[in-house]
Amino acid sequence: MEDPNWYRRFSAWWEGQSLAIKVYFGGSALLLMAIACFHASPRGLLTGCLTYASSGLLAFGFLREAYLWVIPKLQLPLVKLLVTGASVMALAAATGISRMAVNEATGQDPSYFPTTIALLLPLSVLRVVSVVAIVVSTLSTVALMLWAGAKMLLTWEPLDDKDFWLLSARVLAGFSIAIIISSTSSATIVPTWMETVARKSAVFLDLYNDPACTTGPGNRTRRINDNVVIVSATSGAYPTYVRRLCAIAPE
Repeated sequence: MEDPNWYRRFSAWWEGQSLAIKVYFGGSALLLMAIACFHASPRGLLTGCLTYASSGLLAFGFLREAYLWVIPKLQLPLVKLLVTGASVMALAAATGISRMAVNEATGQDPSYFPTTIALLLPLSVLRVVSVVAIVVSTLSTVALMLWAGAKMLLTWEPLDDKDFWLLSARVLAGFSIAIIISSTSSATIVPTWMETVARKSAVFLDLYNDPACTTGPGNRTRRINDNVVIVSATSGAYPTYVRRLCAIAPE
């Protein structure tokens, strides 16, 4: 006969769990519902919503645990040194991506568009962080599976139900993070939208009006040397950038 106090026992167990465990539990429940809906309607709206919701919850739980594990480690001197070095490398990579975006958008040397590069830098940092997140989540997931396998081999004992469930939830969460970021990111280093931002921003941030070197009312220029300027034409859907001869006239 079923225990009538099962709800009380479950409530007591639930209250004693951490936020990450609760999120894992909710994500796993939604995942089971998504699998059931998939059998009934593989391409249904409810199936997609449940799949994304379960992936989001599992990813949140994984990130929550990672955050709580990483924060105390940041106080160690060696970790501070590693974080500083990684931050410098990430900033350098983001600067390179910004310069690539400006070059592909304008076809010109990006050194002539410093303000546009600065504008794109935060967006490029997000791009670098997304790549790092994919790599770290995948490696940590593989490490979890290797750790569980090594533990079973060394102790010759199978994982109990709770440990097995947590391991499965964490593995799914790690892969969910990688899949979510991969599906929402462009396959190219410089996304198309970043090129569009660079192409339109460069006109107003790094070029200026110079009637002596332009032929149209919306054209703007930037001087390279005494004889050559970069001219942007804004008559079309997107600005175009070309070099033209325009010597400095004496005053």
